[in-house]
Amino acid sequence: MIISAIIVALIATLSAWWFCTLANFTLIYPLVSGFLTGLAMGDPVMGAMCGASINLVYMGWMAPGGAQPSSIQYAGIFGTAAAIMAGSSDPAIALTFAVPFSMLGMLADQFVRTVNVVWVHAAEREAKKGNMKMVRFYNFVPSFFVVFLVYGLPAFLLVAFGGDVVSSISNAIPESLTNALSVVGGLMPALGIAMLLKFMGNKKLIAFFFAGYFMAAYMGLDTMAVTIFSVCIAVTLFFFGHQPGNASQVAAVEAEEAAALENPKARLSKKALVLHWLASYSCEATVNYERMMGLGRAYASTFLMNSLYETKEEKAGHIGKYFAFFNTEPSFIGPVIFGLEASMEEQIANGVEIKDEEFNAVRCGLMGPMAGIGDALAYGIVIPITAAIGCNMALRGSVFGPIFFFLAFTALMAVCGWVTYNLGYKQGKRAITTFLSSGILNRVIEGCSMVGLMVIGCLAFSYVTVSTPLTFTVGGYGTALQDMFDMICTGALPLAATLGTWKLLQKFKVTWVVVIMIVFSIVMSYLGVLAV
Repeated sequence: MIISAIIVALIATLSAWWFCTLANFTLIYPLVSGFLTGLAMGDPVMGAMCGASINLVYMGWMAPGGAQPSSIQYAGIFGTAAAIMAGSSDPAIALTFAVPFSMLGMLADQFVRTVNVVWVHAAEREAKKGNMKMVRFYNFVPSFFVVFLVYGLPAFLLVAFGGDVVSSISNAIPESLTNALSVVGGLMPALGIAMLLKFMGNKKLIAFFFAGYFMAAYMGLDTMAVTIFSVCIAVTLFFFGHQPGNASQVAAVEAEEAAALENPKARLSKKALVLHWLASYSCEATVNYERMMGLGRAYASTFLMNSLYETKEEKAGHIGKYFAFFNTEPSFIGPVIFGLEASMEEQIANGVEIKDEEFNAVRCGLMGPMAGIGDALAYGIVIPITAAIGCNMALRGSVFGPIFFFLAFTALMAVCGWVTYNLGYKQGKRAITTFLSSGILNRVIEGCSMVGLMVIGCLAFSYVTVSTPLTFTVGGYGTALQDMFDMICTGALPLAATLGTWKLLQKFKVTWVVVIMIVFSIVMSYLGVLAV
């Protein structure tokens, strides 16, 4: 059990210490972390099923501006570990442990982001000396031990010494409460879907949510089929509404950049560009409340400094600007900013006068627009689709579910990231100007929202499993109330549950919505109103 506890502790640490999101971003999600936890504890199938059950609740989890509504890492790893130690064959029991742990995990996240500020200032002092190795050191090493302290160590203690406590809690739960918790498990996916709906629920596009829901309900289409249909619709509407950009503005910027690099003295090597791009996936290793990704961006820039400048004094004179506050979506669309950083740094090395204030004005001005597109793409399309397919496989007992999610998501992240990075580097300000001046930004966001809304509509029908066992008698014949609902609208109760949760999220914080849903589900189960 000690070996299992050590492995689970490492999984917990890597889920929160984002040393390279290209490799470990999916560990945030219970589908993957639950599977790995189960594998470490000798039951990978149960781990995958528990992780999938928890993942459905947190399908809409996101951290806008770095603020996390709950700890999805604590929920997935601690909830799965506790469920396995409880010896239950029902993966839904993992939710009993996951929700309280997720609330506790918020304190851990706040602690990490507060303490990490210390390493930013230490790295900044070393950067002034031109010491690139120490900048890299402070981006990784201290934050690892901080994360291990508040994520890894508690996970180790739970698995190594918490078995008796968990078993006692599990055995003390009466059958009636177990049935009630099953209702909780069937209703809670509505929370994850409602969170996505809140994030993407543009009023003029909300019809696409209902389209996806009823395509699944009446046509029997699965997630992949709805995705294909929605992409076709979004692409068609995009091209019909496309407007040409400001050609004169683009030409002016193009001429400016061409003149700047007419006779280049320094060029970034292919190796430096690749390393700079890869390092960009580590910009959240020491994420903190003061500078957010500032230290991570400074670390990534060390590969530019080493390629373009010879002396420590030159490196020290240019790296300081990267320590400024910086925060965006860094994996899918955000890399266009990082490519632009490389382009501008190369121009500076060739004698183009770009002041630090101007440099950061360009970067910071693009943070919001790129985050808007990137979040819509990542959290609205890629994660819901790939995770939904993976969860469906896992809940059927297939360990390929989390593997599929990891491979599909990571591949899409890498391809999108490399393409957008090169777009920023090769086209520079010209590409960004073209993009922003053409009105493409809003149309891309709308297209992503259309696809995402149809997909989550499909998810609402597929994964919110709630019904009513109530019957009534008319003329001596008994009629099930659920049959009446189905005749009026197939999947009426799951739809009502999802929309009701969406309304609750507009009035209350996520924490309170979770409490309301748990209490409501348990009460309705005991009254015989709701069942699964």
